[in-house]
Amino acid sequence: MSELSITALVGSGGDVLQCGYTSLREQARSLERLAASIDERFVKAVRLLLACKGQIIVAGQHDAAQRLASGLNDAGCAVRSLSPGTACRKTLMAARPEDLVVLLASEDLWSACIDSPASKLVIGCSSDQGGDADAALHLPVVVDAASCPSHLLPAVQELALLAQVDALASTVMTQRQRALGDAAQLMAE
Repeated sequence: MSELSITALVGSGGDVLQCGYTSLREQARSLERLAASIDERFVKAVRLLLACKGQIIVAGQHDAAQRLASGLNDAGCAVRSLSPGTACRKTLMAARPEDLVVLLASEDLWSACIDSPASKLVIGCSSDQGGDADAALHLPVVVDAASCPSHLLPAVQELALLAQVDALASTVMTQRQRALGDAAQLMAE
């Protein structure tokens, strides 16, 4: 398409700006709803991450898994991030009781870890999608699909998942830093 015909399509740019504004506003509203949905499950998830004595094994939606693993590693946690595939499933099945398996928006990996003795944290799946609700802590990522335009829903869901894992990693880092500061203050006294 030529530059002239694109210019004619876009016109003054008002439609393009309105479309971009609408997309960004909907994503912002989704993040506001996500922030409002944080409850005791978030606290339990942070405590589970902090209490892990073995490795935190992160698997699932690639971008979110990499982001969570990186954030937890920066916080000083022992983290292993898995790429999808057979090796991932074998690692999940071999998780030890002192490990924590974190599944991100990945219902298909649930069967690989359901019988593992490791603790489990499922993020971004409802309990009916992520397996037995009693076998894991479920931290949903709430996106109001009814109020989100359907063409934006996948992007908004991914953004919400990334925001949730960022909030978890940031909170774990803050809590670990506070604990270290408290320990240092006790030793100084």
